[in-house]
Amino acid sequence: MNQQDDENISIRKIIAGSLMAPVAMRAKKISGRNVDFAHYTRAETAFNIIQSNSFWLRNSRLMNDYSEMILGLRTVELNFAESSKASGSFWQKTREIDLHFKEKVQARFDQQKEHVFSKTYIGCLSEYSNTHTGQELGKLSMWRAYGYPNGVALVFDGASVISDSTTLDVTSYPVFYTNYGVDLPVLAEGIKNLTQNFKLLKDFDPQLIANALADIMIHLAIGIKDSNFHEEAEWRVVFREGVYQHQVSSIKPAVVSGVPQLVCSVPLDDNRKLSLKTILKKIVIGPTEHPEIAREAFVKLLEEQGFDSPARKVFTSNIPYRG
Repeated sequence: MNQQDDENISIRKIIAGSLMAPVAMRAKKISGRNVDFAHYTRAETAFNIIQSNSFWLRNSRLMNDYSEMILGLRTVELNFAESSKASGSFWQKTREIDLHFKEKVQARFDQQKEHVFSKTYIGCLSEYSNTHTGQELGKLSMWRAYGYPNGVALVFDGASVISDSTTLDVTSYPVFYTNYGVDLPVLAEGIKNLTQNFKLLKDFDPQLIANALADIMIHLAIGIKDSNFHEEAEWRVVFREGVYQHQVSSIKPAVVSGVPQLVCSVPLDDNRKLSLKTILKKIVIGPTEHPEIAREAFVKLLEEQGFDSPARKVFTSNIPYRG
């Protein structure tokens, strides 16, 4: 590792530690509750995930609502604008190290926006309550939105998803909900933290600081969604191709919902700290015409894959099917 790599790591720790502190606080609150995470998907995709011992992330261009990425990027730009209440004093402070610092950040941010729409892969999880009456076997709204009429929820251990003690090359964090044109408190708080800590960056190369700030702004943008989807309580698992220093995930061709595409395959095999056999707590069969037949198939699949007590891991939602 050369000196510039060391500088980059130090810079990103300071910026990420400041901007992402409110995100980390949200994760800490969740970890203190009895909450797991459900991935609602089609039965076919669930089969592929289990058979391959990997979690699949789809290209951001194939998300249900492509405009989600636009909203996130515009919200970050709005909250980081020099005219915003949160950012005015921050940009003034940056002039102490470089009069053109804001322009450097904007140039990098504009460059990375293209990366969001071409080289970014996202998987969606939903907070899954084990104690909330009526939601133990999934949310009706999620069954309607994802995978119907053969939807399946793969329920993962909450502590494992939130844990940062992993060697995987993906990032997981909660989604924050807002409307366009509205100041987002989580961004304002992060910018305030960064303003206070900016003195820690004064001895580093301004261009490296600008690059790191823009990259983390992009990550924040990926975690923003329209407030109308608040009920989903979503978390995102994100892989940005070429961004991470070590790469264990792979980009491979697959057919998902009948659409040929590239997916990011995140390994969850027995050689990983996050093994599918240890983090997959249960499978819930959603509203479907033949739920018991589907259940039998998944029990057999888990048995073939070497899971312990497969029959105890697969449930039916009991929500009536409306064909």
